[in-house]
Amino acid sequence: MFKKQKENPQDILFSFTNEQNKEKERRNSLINELGDNLSPAQILYSKPDELEKMKQNSLVKKEKITDFNLKSENQDFMDKKEKYDNNFILKGAINNLSKNEEEKVQKEIKKQDFEKEVNKWENRIKFTNYPISNKLRLFGGRDGAGMLNISGGVNDSEYLKDAVGLENVYDEKLASYSNKSIARHQPYIENKIKEQFKDFNFDPKDIKGNIFKKDSAPVKRIQGNKEFKDMISTQKEKILSGENFSGEFLNDSKTKNLKNAFKKVDFLNNGFDENGDLQLYMFDTYDFNKGENPQVEAGRRLMQEGKLKGHFSLHEIKIPKKDLDEIFKNKK
Repeated sequence: MFKKQKENPQDILFSFTNEQNKEKERRNSLINELGDNLSPAQILYSKPDELEKMKQNSLVKKEKITDFNLKSENQDFMDKKEKYDNNFILKGAINNLSKNEEEKVQKEIKKQDFEKEVNKWENRIKFTNYPISNKLRLFGGRDGAGMLNISGGVNDSEYLKDAVGLENVYDEKLASYSNKSIARHQPYIENKIKEQFKDFNFDPKDIKGNIFKKDSAPVKRIQGNKEFKDMISTQKEKILSGENFSGEFLNDSKTKNLKNAFKKVDFLNNGFDENGDLQLYMFDTYDFNKGENPQVEAGRRLMQEGKLKGHFSLHEIKIPKKDLDEIFKNKK
């Protein structure tokens, strides 16, 4: 075997000096790159490895601030959404931004979260070939599913078996229904349809409807609902004076069935019959308000695309005098 040749002192000194020069050049280069980011003490005393670490940290910070530079009002945030599939990096950049920039980032995070929820609900609502059991699970409640089925063109004959179908608000079946009991409300219904569907550019002549008879299952569910009774109890004065009134279903069930189906509704007041029983028509248009929540926004977009169709409903309600007296007695 060959013995390793010993390095002579001259070679060792040259190698050491050469290494020193390289480190010095490296240090000077790093100082020039970091520039104003260094304090005088750091320029004088920092070692090359320390300067290298500062450079890497500076690059990370610079990259984050560059990626999320929100000073320009015209910056396209949606490009950020495609680049960052989740909000982790976006949220991590907040510490490097000014208060004004941070508010803009937070706003964008909320917008991205909203869009993700909208996309999720759009996929759920594309249900045309699903079995009815799936729709019930997805949307919580028979009436929520039934109203959505009508909008999606699904044949839900079981839900509509006790309903009178209407071609539009001008249908003679509406005007003549139950001894013309709805006829006097026809102008109000027409105006409401025009107002609620104006954003979708629907012709009122193309908006179909249904009258659910007073003994139908949907009407029975409404009359048995606590929130419905609360609406009646708080509107005693208007009811007794023959005025129309409005109400809202919020959350009075685990499934939020009536909220999913109707939410805000109008009650068309037909007064009392010879037995003192109250006669009402609950009226609602099946439409979607802009930006209300992701589920509603998803429906709105699908309706704008023509994948869902607007419609209206009238529920014939008769409250016997003894039941009405009990409701008024338990007024909130």
